Amino acid sequence: MGVWLIASPWLLGFPHTRAMHLSIGFGIVIVLLALLDLFLHYEKRHPEDMPAKSGRETAHQ
Repeated sequence: MGVWLIASPWLLGFPHTRAMHLSIGFGIVIVLLALLDLFLHYEKRHPEDMPAKSGRETAHQ
């Protein structure tokens, strides 16, 4: 959806308008939120791949 909103001004023929700027802005926001969601789901399923904590915290465990 986000990629479509970014590309649609050129594909549908409304470049250099206010609608183009809104479409690209919303598209970027949607792509960033989708990437954040993917990252958070990956971290939730693979906690062992997370970076190690500071030495003081791991020494007490």
